[in-house]
Amino acid sequence: MELFRFLELEQVPPAAVFVVHGADRYLRHLALDHLRTLLLGADAASGWDVYDGDEAQLAEVLRDLATLPLWASRKVVVVRQADAFVQRHRQALEKYLEHPHRSNVLVLEVETWKEQTRLARAVPAAATIACRSPGMDALPHWLRQRAQRLFQKQLAADAATLLVELVGTDCGALEQELAKLAAYVGDQPGIAAADVDRLVARSRVETIWRILELAGAGQVQQALDLLQHLWDRGEDAQAVFGAIAWQARKLGLAAWWLRRGLDWFQACARAGVPPFLASRAHKHVLALGPRALHIARWLLETDFSMKGGSGLSPRLAVERLLVLLSPQA
Repeated sequence: MELFRFLELEQVPPAAVFVVHGADRYLRHLALDHLRTLLLGADAASGWDVYDGDEAQLAEVLRDLATLPLWASRKVVVVRQADAFVQRHRQALEKYLEHPHRSNVLVLEVETWKEQTRLARAVPAAATIACRSPGMDALPHWLRQRAQRLFQKQLAADAATLLVELVGTDCGALEQELAKLAAYVGDQPGIAAADVDRLVARSRVETIWRILELAGAGQVQQALDLLQHLWDRGEDAQAVFGAIAWQARKLGLAAWWLRRGLDWFQACARAGVPPFLASRAHKHVLALGPRALHIARWLLETDFSMKGGSGLSPRLAVERLLVLLSPQA
């Protein structure tokens, strides 16, 4: 079962063993946290015994599974980071699954889980939770649910989409930004796109505008060098594209309003270009000339590439966009 489908369950599927697997530790934490609530309910404060997979002894784990809980309806025995534990005791775990405890539950948290093994086939599909990010399209919905559950805040749909565009698909990083936003809005019941723009986007605006400014001045290599600094820092390509797209979209919209007869500062106000960046944006639009009206199409093409629609890697797709945003293209 995919993690984000599992997180929507209100009742746990019946199983003696659950497997939580995936490379992302934060996503595994989400799965375990929800599983604990589903399995123990009001007893979640007790009945949850955790072992370190590198140090856990099989006999101790099995003895714990065979012991009735004192204060909970069932006992849940969790082996964290259990890859080595599973490797050492695969046959014994297979044997346990033939006659498991009637009420207590074993949970194995692993990074990798080979579905073709005998052990994997013995665990029901509904009890095997694959901790993978759902991708850009599904994350805004999850963020809105998360904002309500954790912070009792209504995250606007466009705010959730913008947050994913700016931060990328790292769920842990997204939740950190969500916590900052909840604190930022204080007693307000909701979080708007303007809040995301002010708190999250502003921290990246200067770097992104500098990259766009260099591209607009025809200094493509310098723009690519500055972009390389972001790659070297470990920035997610999708997050960088989201930040560039958020600002470049404003350029294209300002160019459209300019063509409609507004003066530049009116066009910037309509497009959402900050006043302190209006002069720099004007130079870029003038340098692009009529091509500035194609920015929206370039962004759509790049988004298509970022989602695997072309042979370009995500980083190359962003670099190609910078070249298009140069008057020399």
